[in-house]
Formats: sequence, C-alpha cells, structure tokens
Amino acid sequence: MGVPIIKSLKLKHVETIKKWVADKQQIQVNYPNSTERIVQMIIKKHGRQSEAKTEAQLGAGIASVKKLKAASLGNIIAQLTD
Repeated sequence: MGVPIIKSLKLKHVETIKKWVADKQQIQVNYPNSTERIVQMIIKKHGRQSEAKTEAQLGAGIASVKKLKAASLGNIIAQLTD
C-alpha cells in the first residue's frame, strides 16, 4: 500500500514516523462493509431451525437482520456454536 511498516514504537523508529507524518501523500483505501454478507452467512448456516428455537439461541427479541447486526456478533457466534 506504500506506507512504512515498523514493528514497534521505539526510539529507533522516530525518523521513520516523522517522515510518514510529514508526507503529504494520502493512500486511498476502500474497505467494503461486509457486515450484511457475514450476518446473512451466519443466518443461512445456522437458521434452519424453527424460528422459536433460533430466537432462543440468538437471544430474545432478535428476530430481524437489523436487530441481529445490532447485537454483539461475538456473543451470537458463541451461542450458535454451543
């Protein structure tokens, strides 16, 4: 990507950091939002159970993708893999 890489924030890297901060070049990075796709994959893989059982596993009140995305994805994955 054209940016300097350092292994730590030690004094020996001060000049590299100063040059990087002073550089006017901006690196344009496009990280697409994959949240919707990931949530859909989880629902597809684990959503073949009855709706009541799925809601019980995911947590009460999580009945839509919007609510599912709002919940903690880590907790949901942990519940689905139990």
